[in-house]
Amino acid sequence: MKEANSKSEAEPEGIERELFEAALRCYSVCHEDFDATVRMISSSRGLDPEYTKKVLKNVKERFSGTEYYKKRRTMIPKEFDV
Repeated sequence: MKEANSKSEAEPEGIERELFEAALRCYSVCHEDFDATVRMISSSRGLDPEYTKKVLKNVKERFSGTEYYKKRRTMIPKEFDV
């Protein structure tokens, strides 16, 4: 996956957005740690937790400089690897 460098890529799309937003929602309700959050959102979608982690890390790598990411990142603990 490439870096977000154009206006059209200011926000994740598809599975990246779905899993990132799911992690935010899941944490806001359960307040579990990163691994438990990943397991819950993976299980509910029938995904492998390692795949979910990879997608979430891609979101961090590609979008960490965007307003979209910065605003939402404050909603979860610093310890979360996303």
